[in-house]
Amino acid sequence: MMPMVNVPAGFADVLIGTGYLLLRFHQSLARDGQKNGLPRPMPILAGEHDFNALYIDSVYMVDRICGPKASTDNPRLAENRDNFQKLWAKEFS
Repeated sequence: MMPMVNVPAGFADVLIGTGYLLLRFHQSLARDGQKNGLPRPMPILAGEHDFNALYIDSVYMVDRICGPKASTDNPRLAENRDNFQKLWAKEFS
């Protein structure tokens, strides 16, 4: 049996309100991601910070493509990746 603990007045109200706010935020991310889409299929990572009541982390997969398709064949991306790998090797070898 858990001991009875006195909590400040309104604590339950804040806890329930915070949970509802987080729920609506996550619902809007999932809804808008599917409605509006992204340049390529990818997950949206969602979490909360400094709400102190709940800790919710979720991943929403967005399959809808909109606008110009994002490409990973961009030469600048390859150059940036090569530069990063060189810096990484230099720093940690």
